[in-house]
Amino acid sequence: MSEIEGCAADYQADLQRELERKIRQKDLSAALAVLQAKEYVQTFVFNLKLRSTSQLQLAAPRRRPIHIPQAVRAWTEKEAARGDT
Repeated sequence: MSEIEGCAADYQADLQRELERKIRQKDLSAALAVLQAKEYVQTFVFNLKLRSTSQLQLAAPRRRPIHIPQAVRAWTEKEAARGDT
């Protein structure tokens, strides 16, 4: 776990430098994307810590259910039915 945290810290430092560069270039949409990437890395590491320290080693419950749009569900069912024949 410490190796992953170290890699994540290095990656976040790289992202911070990239964020500062994008702000200096006044490329705010790219800066926002870099900021989101930093947040995703933090969330990923937090979830890894949470799961690794769990005594039961069970997956942490989802905060919200996964939403699958109806069009995707219909397509998946159609493909599954087509594969069965």
